[in-house]
Amino acid sequence: MKNKTDQTIPNLRHIRAFSLLAEGKTLTATAGEIGLSQPAVTQGLSNLEQYFGADLCIRQRTGTFLTDCGELLKKRVVRFFEHFSEAIGELPGLDRRERARVERNITTSQLQALIAITEYSSFSAGARATGIAVPTIHRAARDLERIIGQSFFEQTSFGVRPTRTAARFAHKVELAFSELEQAKSEIAAFQGTGSGRITVGAMPLARSHLAPQAISRFCRENKGYLVSIVEGPFETLLHDLKRGAIDFLIGAARQDLSSQGVTQSHLFDDPLSLLMRPGHPLAEVSDLSIEQLRHYPWVAPRADSPLRRHFDHMFEEAGLSPPEDIVECNSLSASRVLLMNDDRLMLLSDAQARYELGTGLLLSRHLANREETERPIMLFARKDWHPTFAQQKLVDIIQRLALEEPQKEMRFQGRYPENRNR
Repeated sequence: MKNKTDQTIPNLRHIRAFSLLAEGKTLTATAGEIGLSQPAVTQGLSNLEQYFGADLCIRQRTGTFLTDCGELLKKRVVRFFEHFSEAIGELPGLDRRERARVERNITTSQLQALIAITEYSSFSAGARATGIAVPTIHRAARDLERIIGQSFFEQTSFGVRPTRTAARFAHKVELAFSELEQAKSEIAAFQGTGSGRITVGAMPLARSHLAPQAISRFCRENKGYLVSIVEGPFETLLHDLKRGAIDFLIGAARQDLSSQGVTQSHLFDDPLSLLMRPGHPLAEVSDLSIEQLRHYPWVAPRADSPLRRHFDHMFEEAGLSPPEDIVECNSLSASRVLLMNDDRLMLLSDAQARYELGTGLLLSRHLANREETERPIMLFARKDWHPTFAQQKLVDIIQRLALEEPQKEMRFQGRYPENRNR
């Protein structure tokens, strides 16, 4: 969702006017179809050109023709209306005629209000985050309800909240608006300004090494792009991915997400090791058994995460129950302190802890059967995601670096022999 420092999203009628002109309709026919005067349509196109920073149309006596930048926008506008129509089509209780009426009468300000309220869970919080006055956002939301003909908000013990229908609708609309942001980046790249924004969701392994390294390389080669790394629980990042708030996500493989409209592309397999402090009682033990490991305290990831499943499986396979002395922690910095100050053990990849291992703060021991303790690292994206040239370039860099990970792992082992099982 746009915050109060961002430019306003273009007027929906202006976007529709551009769409009709791009289909070959005359200025007169376009104005009549969307209920605006010809000067208003012309002004609307001018506003769009200002928003996208480019000439979109060439107006001649024989008609209106798209520029190269206009052609780029046309493709994204088609996808914009696909998402938008799908969002309206999923609203309950509307027939085809009513859906057309709703699509024709909804305004950008109403949709912005709904997205803000949904994202921040209240009228007042949404207003503060977007810089829209509370009465304005309240009026826009109620006008949207009137147009749609159903309630989008419900009274709870915590105040007024969006309904589930409202939240689903808002997320679909966000995907539509993300297409306009994609168009803006593509047009800027075409004109050589290179401005644009890419948002990457990253789980701990990705943000400790792979994502920062890839983004550093990308930014050196592509000036003017704002690249953001977003972290958080996988469920939160997945939610943001599906609504278009982030472009793609890097993390350990999950169950099949195709039913949620999300694809997983394999990057590399990440071997897991036992991490411990230097001087740990097990540091010099040549043959570690699962029974020995069970009697030590552990740092373990939260339940239901892929790494926790590896942890539990390690003991279950040996017919043993997991250790009882466990601290659940997903923060590497906090885990580092827990490991350094005690005889705790932790199951983690060397790649994720490479800096702790390289400086000697921690050491690692490989497990006997490494194949069973390898976790696939994946790139998650929406099925219908059409990346911009710049986004695809960053993905390509990530994929190339991912192919190098096994070789880096071997070089890493050779560089720090004191941290390895001899």
